[in-house]
Amino acid sequence: MSLMSSTYDPRITMLRGVAALMVVIYHAPYIFELSKFVKYGYLGVDIFLVLSGYLLAENYIYCNNKSTFNSYVWNRLNRIYPALVVLIILTTIFTYLVLTPIEAQPINTYAIYAVIGLANLAPNAEPYWQINQELRPLAHLWSISIELQCYLLIGAIVFLKNKSKDLILPELIAFTLFTLSTVLSLYEIGIEDNYYQTENRIWQPLLGVLTCFVVKKSDFNFTLLFLVFLFIILWLSFKLDFNVSTNFMGVNSLNFFSAIGTSFLLLLISRSNILLQFCEDNVFTQIGAMSYSIYLYHYPIFIFLTLYSLNPVLSFLLGLTITVILSCTSFIIIEKNKNRIENNLKTHTAILTTLFIVLYFGSLDGHAHRLSLSAKQFLTSPDRQMLFDHNGEECLFRICNFESKISNNQKDKLVLIGDSHAQMISKAFVDRATNMYNITTIISTCFLPDGYELFTKSGTKLNRCSNFGYEQNKYLKNIENSIVVFAVRWPKLIDSSPYNNPFAGKENKEYPEIERLRLGSRDGILDNFRLQIEMILENNNKVYFLNTVPEHGININNMFARKLLFQGGDIIDELTSEYYRGLPITEYLRRNSKIMDFVQNLSITHSGFHVFETKNLFCDTHCRVQFDNNLLYRDDDHLSPYGAQILVSALLKEILPN
Repeated sequence: MSLMSSTYDPRITMLRGVAALMVVIYHAPYIFELSKFVKYGYLGVDIFLVLSGYLLAENYIYCNNKSTFNSYVWNRLNRIYPALVVLIILTTIFTYLVLTPIEAQPINTYAIYAVIGLANLAPNAEPYWQINQELRPLAHLWSISIELQCYLLIGAIVFLKNKSKDLILPELIAFTLFTLSTVLSLYEIGIEDNYYQTENRIWQPLLGVLTCFVVKKSDFNFTLLFLVFLFIILWLSFKLDFNVSTNFMGVNSLNFFSAIGTSFLLLLISRSNILLQFCEDNVFTQIGAMSYSIYLYHYPIFIFLTLYSLNPVLSFLLGLTITVILSCTSFIIIEKNKNRIENNLKTHTAILTTLFIVLYFGSLDGHAHRLSLSAKQFLTSPDRQMLFDHNGEECLFRICNFESKISNNQKDKLVLIGDSHAQMISKAFVDRATNMYNITTIISTCFLPDGYELFTKSGTKLNRCSNFGYEQNKYLKNIENSIVVFAVRWPKLIDSSPYNNPFAGKENKEYPEIERLRLGSRDGILDNFRLQIEMILENNNKVYFLNTVPEHGININNMFARKLLFQGGDIIDELTSEYYRGLPITEYLRRNSKIMDFVQNLSITHSGFHVFETKNLFCDTHCRVQFDNNLLYRDDDHLSPYGAQILVSALLKEILPN
């Protein structure tokens, strides 16, 4: 991605341009919905890695380059870091201006890991193809770190080449490492966690190095042997990662296919000058020349644009325009002035390093103090400000001082009960109410047949119980003097089928009152829910019921789904989560109405039970989705961190004392 050949070859530059365009279109918002072929755009990263290895070998092994290992490493760092550091600083500044501290935390983590060349090891990295699920505008830097790590290894091969009289030794080492890496990747094929690992990626730039070896040797037998070896690897990857249900290859085998295909293409164009004139000056060659800057800037731009509810086409065009402007600027000012920058780095390394540390960590310190700022500075969208008081400051102050505002008899204890949304909401409580402690989250409660889990505030799992309802009720019976929040998806409360529940109808001698529950039916789930409320209210607790989905409960990320919903059509399988597939909207709303009536009646008969209605947070009178559609919900209908923050902010206004 970052390498530009000193022995310029327009054919290879054009390939880099094609790869860059693939990645940019893949990351563009809503483009997935235009063509099924766009989803393979991430394979451009594999093409980049192979081309980087090829150009490294050509520039440092086979040209008359007397570089030492130190000069080689310095040259690579000088090529990568100036533009990278500028990107990180700009992203951090923009983060300070428009995002909340909670949203900024993943960015801070990725920035630190990227600076030390380990972005591919950044904790909690989301799968690369799940864009827009969370605000992580630096997540794409994992591939830059992979490239940097590979440069160091290939640099060692360069050093051996310059020092060794045996010209075959570097080739043998590269081939051995390539074989070991491919074997490891084939062994772990189908495991998503290996996608970012260096040991499972280094074979791609090494493949580029070996391809360069084959091209320079121009030996027919050696070339034939190399091709046979690649065909065997390709066949194994296809066989091991073939999905019978879809009749196509999986992610891992597609990585092999694209990388090996790039190697074949390099072998082909190296022996033919047919494309040379065509590649001299076309749009792909121009894109390829700026591919490093384009790769750096396009991703955070598209991510930040998701903060604003723009028309999808406008968002795409605006993102491309800003990407072109910033990429051209970076290319002209930074990449074309590499020698001058290198001299400045050597002369002013200490000053520049200090400046970067001050700018970066100064911005982090700014994040820590932003909770004391007004809501106008804290949140930029007018829709978000409706969650706070008129001047914005009072509510933020109350959130920050949650511990001191809770009455003494509550003992600062909050218990959050719900389905898989509850853990995300619990984290939002911890982040928003920074002084609050003693939070317990119960994941997957009686509404699901798979039991529940207990988590501490830090996220440590305490234990898991698959005993449907019984052990959970035992736990709830011991909750005293607390604020208890039920965070669930209302329709799911009555729509989650317990028909496969192995515990239905079993005796519970310890708590005979549970005997009356009809756990084999949806009504049984509602009965158990009412029983839980009654048990909790007996022990001086205050209970809030929080709905975690809009009224329609559909994946609002999908613009076609929204259009279908507002036209009053049926929800079809491809556009909804597994809980609501094939369910007509009228039936969905009927079920939603049933649970609304149920909890409203509970709030009438039980004075300590409060229903927190969230409908107005998500829909106006015409049921148009408000706020940032891409951040409220994930594609699997789960709350995003930002969606959880919205709910928690509104709920805190409700439960905090006046």
